[in-house]
Amino acid sequence: MNRVAPYWWALAQWKGIGPKTGKKVMDAFGKDLSVLFEEELPEPFLDVEGVSRTVLEQDRKELLEKAEEQCRWAEKYKVDLLHRTHPEFPYRMEVYDHLPFAFFYKGSIDLNPPKTVGIIGTRSPSEEGKLFVESFMKDLVPFQPVIISGLAYGIDISAHKAALASGLPTIAVLGSGIDQVYPSGHRPIARKMIQNGGVISQFPFGTGPDRENFPMRNQIIAALSDALIVIESKREGGSMITAEFANQMNKDVFAVPGQPGRKESEGCNLLIKSHQANLLESVDDLAYIMRWKKEDTKESVQRQLFVDLNQKEEVVYRALQKERKQNIDALGFELSLSHSKLAPILLQLECKGLIKSLPGNQYIAL
Repeated sequence: MNRVAPYWWALAQWKGIGPKTGKKVMDAFGKDLSVLFEEELPEPFLDVEGVSRTVLEQDRKELLEKAEEQCRWAEKYKVDLLHRTHPEFPYRMEVYDHLPFAFFYKGSIDLNPPKTVGIIGTRSPSEEGKLFVESFMKDLVPFQPVIISGLAYGIDISAHKAALASGLPTIAVLGSGIDQVYPSGHRPIARKMIQNGGVISQFPFGTGPDRENFPMRNQIIAALSDALIVIESKREGGSMITAEFANQMNKDVFAVPGQPGRKESEGCNLLIKSHQANLLESVDDLAYIMRWKKEDTKESVQRQLFVDLNQKEEVVYRALQKERKQNIDALGFELSLSHSKLAPILLQLECKGLIKSLPGNQYIAL
């Protein structure tokens, strides 16, 4: 642990000194924050705009002792404390005065990758929404972005799992202490993420998932994301708040359109209608807006799988790709195939992991 880390954490936890005022303090004292915790308060500190007498009267010795205890916990659990002068502090966060200037991080990747994609959405997604996440993640592989999300139920955890399955690094931003992963059932996924990604928390060890923590968590998700994608969201909720933060930060926001009349579609459709998000139907939409080129020149997994398909299977699969989801009767009519001939082809495609059957005799391409 860096020897100056306790001073940074003590300042970060100093009640009454938020990120904006904290930056003013940093500007006044440079990198040597230790002077703030000497016996006499230095004169420049008394002149920092926004620092009241009540704030100054806090016990600085106690603040530092608590910060040192937090740093000991961090060392015990092999957690890094990243602060504004740390060489690994994310430059994507550094430019915003209202974001935390110190946070805990446990992971295996650099927090300054070339490309990042934030994926968020409802905690109660539809089956189609979860399948879209899985399919979209596979299509993202050639671009090699880092996936950012919040480890919550629904779209968040689906994004983390799909990233891990596709070999993409993924980072979770927590609304609790780094030792208090919430929901607790997602701890195994968090442990896997540390091997190819990581977890971030701006909150002290022992902090529970308090409601007021999540808007602050959402700001970091927005800041770390070059592109923020909303996949299924109601008109109000955390995803819409995060999208608003991202727009305020001049990020590229995308939303997946949904069926009119469904509550899970209202938020995404509103973002698109109000020009707060780009419409996203495939990875091509993302690549076009972001001007991204594929990092991997190898053939995609899909193309490699075509080697194992016969002519009829390829025709059926391409038809499903075109329409995304179809009823078996409509698909048979389009391809002039009887139910008895089409059903075994669909079964083979499902066994090969290219499609999935849905209720109502419907099939969807993955």
